[in-house]
Amino acid sequence: MRQCAARKDFLRHIVNRVLMDYAHKMPARVLEDIKERIGRGEDKYNFSVYGGDPGRIAEYLSSEEWFDLVKYVRSIGMTGVLEDILKALAEEYRECPQIASKARELVGTLGGKLEAPRLTLNQILNRLELEGLRPEVVERGEEKVVVIKDAYASLEIALSEEVISYTICKKGKSATLEAVLALYQRLREL
Repeated sequence: MRQCAARKDFLRHIVNRVLMDYAHKMPARVLEDIKERIGRGEDKYNFSVYGGDPGRIAEYLSSEEWFDLVKYVRSIGMTGVLEDILKALAEEYRECPQIASKARELVGTLGGKLEAPRLTLNQILNRLELEGLRPEVVERGEEKVVVIKDAYASLEIALSEEVISYTICKKGKSATLEAVLALYQRLREL
């Protein structure tokens, strides 16, 4: 059941309106980048009022995707556009207190020190599941490792002090050693 019964869509009614107000102040490419990045956030977090859950906007505003958008906008000195988006969001979603308060909180942080959201094992699991993968958590001593295995490859991910350690293994068959070495070299270049 939805906890936020918003009527206005974040991307279509709030973001687009603010971006139109900035059309004469910012390059069109930058405005399009902002819209595309928020659109990818909508795809991932499904916060559209059209069949999604607008309550998930709060989750998006705490995500790595939002963090990356803020970094991008800061790098070009245009944080005013995000401030206006957040202010409009807080106003339009005032009946959804978790979103309105998160938006107001973030307005004050756009000019200050930017800290990446703390990555957790659950966030890693959720992201992998969103990618259509089937992760499992395996305990190795005191460490928990996320493992994904299929017929051709395996991936192990461990999280320690917000640093991701990973091991990727690729299985296959080849008629020549040269093909195996070429694949090995490509993996080393990643």
